Amino acid sequence: MTAGTGDVTEAERVPEAGPVTESQTGSTGLAPNVAAALAYLFAPLGGVVMYVLEGEDNFVRFHALQGIAFGVALIAVWLGVFVINFVLGFVLGDVPFIGFLLGLVSLLITPVVAFGMFGVWAFLTYKAYKGERFQLPVLGSFANSK
Repeated sequence: MTAGTGDVTEAERVPEAGPVTESQTGSTGLAPNVAAALAYLFAPLGGVVMYVLEGEDNFVRFHALQGIAFGVALIAVWLGVFVINFVLGFVLGDVPFIGFLLGLVSLLITPVVAFGMFGVWAFLTYKAYKGERFQLPVLGSFANSK
């Protein structure tokens, strides 16, 4: 992808959909774009499975590693939200006005975080299926370096 423009160069695009030949399939018999999209399914476990099964294809390896990193980040963010809600609710839950505000903020923030995580997951899956090598800011550079 060219820096800052979001355009995908021809070298970074997977061959367009059409009849999949034996040379275009990996060890699982899947087209690279399908295998890359499946790497995000059930992240991070889907990434581990695709990384092990499709280890020789750089496109699939990139999406598998990014799927693993993204899945771990999802778990960390979700646990962080849960711990913050639990700790602050436990500590400040009995304070009359602050406990109410904390409950209201928690009620509003949790679904926003969940929808945001789902949106990024769906976007990454879509980009992988379209044959594009989209990099998340930190996680993508980690996946690209391996």
